[in-house]
Amino acid sequence: MKNDNPLMLGIILLLICAVMTGILAFCNSVTAPIIAQAQLEEQQAAMKEVLPEAESFEEVKDGISKGISGGKTVGYAATVRPYGYGGEITMIVGVSEDLSVTGVKITAMSETAGLGAKAQEPEFLDLFKGKKDDISVVKGSAKAENEIVAISGATITTNAVTDGVKEALELVGTLNP
Repeated sequence: MKNDNPLMLGIILLLICAVMTGILAFCNSVTAPIIAQAQLEEQQAAMKEVLPEAESFEEVKDGISKGISGGKTVGYAATVRPYGYGGEITMIVGVSEDLSVTGVKITAMSETAGLGAKAQEPEFLDLFKGKKDDISVVKGSAKAENEIVAISGATITTNAVTDGVKEALELVGTLNP
């Protein structure tokens, strides 16, 4: 039996869309808490990585958490989002009480594979450890303590990560501990 009535076809399509929307909404409500918990655990692990002395973390300001060990503040973990060549780079920077970098972890980026993506490698991120302020990017080789050597072919990404570290230092510096 063939039904070419456009109104009936529209009603059938509407019903199919309504049922599918309901199924998608149900799946979202079931998985959303699981995804949120996984993201929280990932963030906690990243903060522990950049501030290993901390036993726990307490959010003090949006994007900044205080690292606590033995009831004392041992530093801060600041989440920053500078823009690189491929877009936003989400990173967590550990900052000690004396405002020096204890570690850097990139949690999300979309930089060019083989070039800007090298910014995620420990060899590059470890260059920031111990740095305090006035960090600058240089090409070639570093001649001063506060200089970071640019990743070859990825100067924009190097500058973005450096800007993120400087922003984190500035944000933590504005807190009144």
